[in-house]
Amino acid sequence: MNLETMENNFLTTAGAVGGLPDWSPDGKKIVYIKNYNIYVIEVETKQITKLTNKSSCYFPSWSPDGQKIAYDMLTNWPTVSVDSAGIWIMSADCSGEKQVVRFDGRDLDWSPDGDKLVFIQASADKAPYNEISVVNINDSLVVRLTNNDFDDLYPSWSPDGNKIAWNSFGEGGDSLSGIWVMNADGTEQRHLVTKGELPAWSPDGKQIVYSASIIDAHKVQCVVLWLMNTDGTNQHPLIIP
Repeated sequence: MNLETMENNFLTTAGAVGGLPDWSPDGKKIVYIKNYNIYVIEVETKQITKLTNKSSCYFPSWSPDGQKIAYDMLTNWPTVSVDSAGIWIMSADCSGEKQVVRFDGRDLDWSPDGDKLVFIQASADKAPYNEISVVNINDSLVVRLTNNDFDDLYPSWSPDGNKIAWNSFGEGGDSLSGIWVMNADGTEQRHLVTKGELPAWSPDGKQIVYSASIIDAHKVQCVVLWLMNTDGTNQHPLIIP
């Protein structure tokens, strides 16, 4: 969509639908999934290239330098074994695939320097709850950052690489639910807002956009975008239905 004219430009047709898109850093390509495989489309020419043939791929994400694509893969026997499930990285031309997290790892986000990935993982001592972890790309060393008795999901790295925002789902929707932020090493975990999901940082790192419900003029509960400062102040909806 052109944000000035609001004109839509359909890149894929009904026979080539796509999901979970992510722009390349140079804005010339979009990586996405179709039928649980990874594809790339050229924005200008609309040329489509299939990168994987595994039928169990999700959440593709372009590295900050545009040279690599990370994605997660679920077990899908016999196509994908348990050992092959986890988080993978490949070059943008589909060469040099490397598994960096085995068995379990989803919903990833690159660190701004491209050296690490933050992701969610169902730890053995906390199953079935997901925790936030970080993996070093070079040596596949995984460090768990959260340790809760409820789901921690949707991690998002700040533009300067110093902090990570995420979404917790406390049991019964209690006061621990909502959006949290912590240092990139897992320290100083702070609760920002109770009713909020899917956090994402503004490009300057000074605000966090998220989704949360609101009661409209007709007394109907709607989910809309909200904005707040990174310390949790100045929470307000961007769109009021």
